[in-house]
This record gives sequence, structure tokens and C-alpha cells, in this order.
Amino acid sequence: MINKRFIKIDEASELTRLKPKTIREYCSRRLIPHIKLRGAVLFDTEDLEAWLEDSKVKPIRQLSKK
Repeated sequence: MINKRFIKIDEASELTRLKPKTIREYCSRRLIPHIKLRGAVLFDTEDLEAWLEDSKVKPIRQLSKK
């Protein structure tokens, strides 16, 4: 885990395993939580971790065998 609270696109790419281009696209479409500060795009690592957790696909419950 990266020990910084606020990270840039390249570090967000490493954390999420998404390409930087994909991260930029998600930012422009407001699909990923980010901060714009004087032209710089920053990511709060806690927000990214929560976003990843919320993106999990839950498994379908298996039917019990009789």
C-alpha cells in the first residue's frame, strides 16, 4: 500500500492497476473520486480504496443441494 494520503495519476494507476489513460478518462467522466487543485489532479488513497471496494462484484448465492 502506498503510504501517502494524496497521490497523482501515476500512483493511482499503480494502486488500481488501471492504465493512466483510463484513470484520466474516468476523471473526465466523473467515474472515479478525485481532486482538482490548480490544474493538478490528485487522489485521496482512502477514497480510492473505498471506490474499489464499492466496485466489487458480489457472487451469486449458490443454490443449496438437496
